[in-house]
Amino acid sequence: MKAETVSVFKGTKVKPIGGLVMASFAEIHAPADKAQMLAKKLGLDAIADTYLNPPGLNDALALIMKDVDREFSGQITADRGRHKDVESLTWRAKRTGRNEYVIHRVTLVPAEKGRLEQPNVARVWVQQGRGSVPTKVLVQILDSSTMSQGQLMDLIDGMVKKWQSIVSSSRIRGAYAALMRDVQGVPYMPRGVGGVTFVPQDGLAKVEAFNKLLQALDQYRVTSWELGMRSVAVWDTDEVRQDLMKDVQEEVNRKLDEIATWAAQDVLDSKDAKRVEKTMERRIKQAAKVMGVKQSYEDLLRAKLIMRDRVAEPKLIKAAEAKLRQGEMTERARALFRNLLVKTPKTEGV
Repeated sequence: MKAETVSVFKGTKVKPIGGLVMASFAEIHAPADKAQMLAKKLGLDAIADTYLNPPGLNDALALIMKDVDREFSGQITADRGRHKDVESLTWRAKRTGRNEYVIHRVTLVPAEKGRLEQPNVARVWVQQGRGSVPTKVLVQILDSSTMSQGQLMDLIDGMVKKWQSIVSSSRIRGAYAALMRDVQGVPYMPRGVGGVTFVPQDGLAKVEAFNKLLQALDQYRVTSWELGMRSVAVWDTDEVRQDLMKDVQEEVNRKLDEIATWAAQDVLDSKDAKRVEKTMERRIKQAAKVMGVKQSYEDLLRAKLIMRDRVAEPKLIKAAEAKLRQGEMTERARALFRNLLVKTPKTEGV
């Protein structure tokens, strides 16, 4: 996106203040090493190291279970052939524990037989070693008419190895979200309408680099949806400033509300005063980043943003305040929590 001015509005020279960015994420199966190399070549080292690294064992299994229809397509087709009297049959996976799933059959049967049946086919889980480090995937066949224990183990092993060398669209979406945070992008459009983000002019170079990465990875697309981004210049006018002020105010307030709510839940869940202090320190750092966004947009718009004097979950906040008043909580923990609620109504006794 070029930064030069253009003649608009009766010949007045108006500069671009930023751009509206949209993205579409088709499913891709890109080799992780190539994706990382491309990202680093484009100067996106942080994204390459954090989001484009190969999935671990837990993530690989989650990706398999997310798309059972595709991963087990051959077995599902064979299973349909064994049940010729049913109207429809497919497999689904249900998460039953930490890194543990049950694959079950979803079958529509004649009305006189009850219409719907969902018997279990297999159980798949990750064995955890010391320190909750995943070691290997284990399986248990629950319906031996579909396949044997050994066949399922071989299938899962092959799928896991495949996914542990692949970058999928879920990781690309995570990288895009991180990019929008890094360039201080703000959702643009009325609340509840998603998909368009305003990015200040200074951040558009990184957006263009990310778009080049998507274009390079498009060759690994496995669906008909597009993998790519679009950006439209936004000009510095009174109308744009007015709309952007609303969006930035709403987004900053929403994030501060969210952090305050998380902090209150942290207090209620914690049994250790020292742990509360550490958690509050982390939340304050998060709030400081949000306030940095506020200050950045104030500089851009040359106007003060209005902070809302409330939080999203007042009952939760009051419950946390009550716990902080208890004797085992430290004064520092109470002070840190108060700091997070600086823009909320004053409370007593905390």
